[in-house]
Amino acid sequence: MGKSVQATNYGLIRDQALSRLKSEIELMYVTNGNEKVVVLPHSMGVIYFLHFLKWVESPPPMGGGGGPLP
Repeated sequence: MGKSVQATNYGLIRDQALSRLKSEIELMYVTNGNEKVVVLPHSMGVIYFLHFLKWVESPPPMGGGGGPLP
């Protein structure tokens, strides 16, 4: 059985935070047999997560290189 819950805190806001968050989400995706990952940000984490999504879409080196969602 795969991992079903992963908690992350504001400690990730430091250096390379967005890259680490992207890696954690990708790892959870692979660990669970390429199943969709649901993220539930809370409180101010919602604003941070929206920033993360924009960063993921941006091309490297300034962004995560994921491209726009289909």
